[in-house]
Amino acid sequence: MSNHQENEVRAALILIGNELLSGKLKDKNGEYTIKRMRELGITLTEIRVIPDNVSSISAAIIDLSQKNTFVITSGGIGPTHDDLTLDALSSAFNAPRKMCDHLAKRIRARFKDDPIRQEVWVSMARIPQGCELITYRQNSWPVFKLNNVYSLPGVPMLYKRQFETCIPGYACRTIIMVTIYLQTDEGAITDLLRETNKQFSSVQIGSYPFSIDGKKNSRITLEARKRNLVKQACEFFTNQIEKTLIKEIRWDDPLLREEL
Repeated sequence: MSNHQENEVRAALILIGNELLSGKLKDKNGEYTIKRMRELGITLTEIRVIPDNVSSISAAIIDLSQKNTFVITSGGIGPTHDDLTLDALSSAFNAPRKMCDHLAKRIRARFKDDPIRQEVWVSMARIPQGCELITYRQNSWPVFKLNNVYSLPGVPMLYKRQFETCIPGYACRTIIMVTIYLQTDEGAITDLLRETNKQFSSVQIGSYPFSIDGKKNSRITLEARKRNLVKQACEFFTNQIEKTLIKEIRWDDPLLREEL
């Protein structure tokens, strides 16, 4: 990994847990990941929510690891019956789980005064063959990395800590965005949007309608990794629209607003 890479870095997130699909717990890691990926200039291609099922998790890992620079899994890391991520990693990459003596030693030391918990947690030292252990500080619980997949815990506080240990090293050229707020229905500018998209195919264009006091408005976003390219697309678009319809143009503001 190297900082400020020029090429696009693509990532996917797999959220694991029946509790997420049933609504018993509200996901926080997906929201955090979206925000941080954007800040780091990493393209987040997909987020999947998967039940506690080895075959489902394994299939998602296989599919997404082939399509992306790296993949993060969140959840399913622990010693209980529904913690199946390591088994899924093992299955996905045909990497049998084997005892890691170093990790087992650390676990036994941590629970030396609690033999029951020690016995339970030492099972976590059986890791997929070839798995790398990444720690952010001495004696911390490691991130499990196998090939291009990082397996992080589901607990939000731990997830954030481990995310910041591993992922910022993939940071690349950030995404530049301009938002144009218009006092018009997006249907009235459909042809102009198509033409802008045709002229600037490498600029991602978004159109988002909203209403203020019953009046139709639109937010148009233009984004790319080169500021000059976004600027050219912005000028092309705004030069062909009635100036009285333009309420505001905002640069580098990732939040779309309805109140102006």
